[in-house]
Amino acid sequence: MLELKPSSLVINEGRLSWFGDVERKNDADRVKRCIMMETGGIRKKDHLRKTWWNCVKEDMKITRVL
Repeated sequence: MLELKPSSLVINEGRLSWFGDVERKNDADRVKRCIMMETGGIRKKDHLRKTWWNCVKEDMKITRVL
């Protein structure tokens, strides 16, 4: 019998895998520098900006990595 994972969990695991690859890179690498980059601009208070880093933190909580 096949035991399939929900697609959302597969996406979360893939994002965490990529995060691990980036964390092992040299600090001077372009990709690693861009991860923590803050973007400017004005947004309405009720429309918070969802960043890649916020997604990774949520994925860690979901998969209980933290």
